[in-house]
Amino acid sequence: MRAAPGQPPRRAQAAYEALRADLLAGRWPADTILSAYALAEELDMSRSPVGEALKRLHAEGLVESMPQVGVRVIGHSREDVADLTEILGALEGLAAQRAADHMDDGRLSALGEMLRRATIAAEHADAAGVQAADLAFRDTVLGGSSRHLDRLVASIRSKAGLADPVAHGLDDAVSGLVRVLAALRAGDGPGARAALERHVIELASLQAEPQVARDDLAS
Repeated sequence: MRAAPGQPPRRAQAAYEALRADLLAGRWPADTILSAYALAEELDMSRSPVGEALKRLHAEGLVESMPQVGVRVIGHSREDVADLTEILGALEGLAAQRAADHMDDGRLSALGEMLRRATIAAEHADAAGVQAADLAFRDTVLGGSSRHLDRLVASIRSKAGLADPVAHGLDDAVSGLVRVLAALRAGDGPGARAALERHVIELASLQAEPQVARDDLAS
């Protein structure tokens, strides 16, 4: 079966998801050279889908393409991660301010349901559940407000593990969503912007430490 128009072939998508998960989990230290041949053998597929996956990972800033060699794993220092987090918070905050002006009962109801799921997950110490509900909540706030904004947010989230599950403080993560939803329900654009920006930055501090570059680890 062929992939739908605009969608990557299934094997290329599978390769992308597997390699991206390994990169974000820190399987390979920064500066590791990965061979497309070796990765294709490990994944039991041809080099073509693996090559397509590596191109996407290069575009996301997770690896650097090295012609005739493969790719180099890119590490991010703590300063890099802090910068990316601030940028992400600003972008999602802008989306929240825009959303406040166009929020309807259907979206508010959906956000309330996602908050409920996050609350239940936190009560059961389910970090993955909190993460899933949190991302669904934030994606709903984005709500296709701008395809350029959506792409920027997706790209930055993927770098340095900024979409990873929180490692502790699940109740604090849920409290951030409570503040955002309250501002949206009140139609308070600036308040929603400030609340979501704060939430994104605070959430990063609750996540498992992202992969950092070797020189940062050695310092």
